[in-house]
Amino acid sequence: MRSFSAVEKVLGSALTYSGAKQLVPAANRPILFYCIDNIANAGIRDIVMVISPETGDEIRQTVGNGRAWNVQITLFRRTLLQVLPAR
Repeated sequence: MRSFSAVEKVLGSALTYSGAKQLVPAANRPILFYCIDNIANAGIRDIVMVISPETGDEIRQTVGNGRAWNVQITLFRRTLLQVLPAR
């Protein structure tokens, strides 16, 4: 999960892509696919992703359930309460 977060933070402010930043293509594939490839190649078969209300549907449609990588992907939609900083 750390690799995914780092990619998202680096790309989140640097690009002006109008869709989900994780789906920006690199070498004709969404960047997120390379992250999923690495996770699956490490032998991890259950992946949980937190998606935003704004771009979650686009990511859900693109990634699906993970069958293309032989993994199970579960998506959780982020809510306002999950965004507030911890004390």
